Amino acid sequence: MYRVIVADDEPWVAYRLLHLADWEHYGFQVIDTATNGIEAMEKCLAAKPDVLFSDIRMPGMDGLEMMEALRDQSIDIEIVLVSGYAEFAYAQRALRMGAFDYLIKQVSRDQLHNLLIRLAKKLGEKNQGLDTFFTLLDEDSELSIREWLLMEHQDVDHRRFRFCTFAINEGDYPDLVYEHSAPGYRQIIIRTGRHKASALLCYNHNDTCADEWLEPDTCCGYSEELDADASFVLLYRQSDIAFLTASFLQTEKPILYVKEYDAPYIVNLLGDLEHALRLKDDRRCLETLHALRNACGKLMISQIAEVYNGALKVFSRDEKQVSDLLQPYDYRWLASEYTSLTDMFDYFQSSIAQVNQQCDCLPSSILRVIDESYRQDLRVSDLAKQFHYTPSYFSTLFRKLTGQPFTKYIADMRINYAKKLLRESGLSIQDVADQSGYGDYFQFNKTFKRITGLTPGQYRKME
Repeated sequence: MYRVIVADDEPWVAYRLLHLADWEHYGFQVIDTATNGIEAMEKCLAAKPDVLFSDIRMPGMDGLEMMEALRDQSIDIEIVLVSGYAEFAYAQRALRMGAFDYLIKQVSRDQLHNLLIRLAKKLGEKNQGLDTFFTLLDEDSELSIREWLLMEHQDVDHRRFRFCTFAINEGDYPDLVYEHSAPGYRQIIIRTGRHKASALLCYNHNDTCADEWLEPDTCCGYSEELDADASFVLLYRQSDIAFLTASFLQTEKPILYVKEYDAPYIVNLLGDLEHALRLKDDRRCLETLHALRNACGKLMISQIAEVYNGALKVFSRDEKQVSDLLQPYDYRWLASEYTSLTDMFDYFQSSIAQVNQQCDCLPSSILRVIDESYRQDLRVSDLAKQFHYTPSYFSTLFRKLTGQPFTKYIADMRINYAKKLLRESGLSIQDVADQSGYGDYFQFNKTFKRITGLTPGQYRKME
């Protein structure tokens, strides 16, 4: 259902609108009403509805002022203004400012019927836009940059291409796609998460792709530079890994994706750590962790995730249990679980003292804690610390308690909640992802498709 707020200082107008049509039949749910502009503005900021029906002239703040204020707050909302016959010129001005449409206060049933059909169609097209990008960035997609540009009816008039993923504030880039062109250069910016966006940079000269177009000290990561026949999803994934690496390493410098690293050196360090733990040599353990941390400071976060999984096996007491129960964690999970590389190694360091002082079961109350907070930023490390376990041993015992890995347990709960929102609300797919606990839209899509076999948009259409 698409969520609606109706605002009018004349109660009979609001009453007539609410009872002139079966709103739910058209896919709308009126969630609130307001009797003046300030009240309407406050309710829109709090509830973030899909649609606002508002009188043009109201006490406190008129309809046009409210439109401007909502745009300034980056609230993505369709606005239908209600006016009297004498205010036609005023309503025309509102349409030029971006209002979806206007109604006269003596609107007929047929007029409201036609408007709701058009409004539902536009809101549906908004949701389909993101689902198209979900499909495009599916890991199995073989679409090239050239094919995507042609599909979008754009010329392939540049020789070099790369993605840049960068940090944004919540509310920035309220639309899904932005485009900026200059001679020899083009940016196509796609909002890919609550706090990040990705730009496809198209250019002819190497110096054009520098990061001067970003605000100073913006956290960002670049893919390698390839031609138009390169995989679209490959370049995006590289830039996403580089961006999360920059965030994880807490650097203000742009990170450029690199593929190779010294794997044998890392394997040797993990072997040294395992040996030191068996000898209960705390000093040697700390020295080896310090060397591992320095090595990880030169890696991509996808490679750091491999180090993390290796270290988890080392810290687990029962090698057979680890091989049977431990599910490798990927780089996106690592970025959500730890705020930084320092945070990750601080926890490893604290694990040294705990590794031989743990009981062999989890309290069932842990499930109640998870049930109350699974849509929040829930981390294994925080839960393990709360219940006095190392992360690796907590994961092993959680699997024994529930019969499945922690990450799968949380993902199932979040996706079940997302399915409920897709069935019962008109929220955009971005908002469904946000409210289900996913700040990364494409991670949400990947997880949703893995569990249900469908993209969120396909699931919504079936329901």
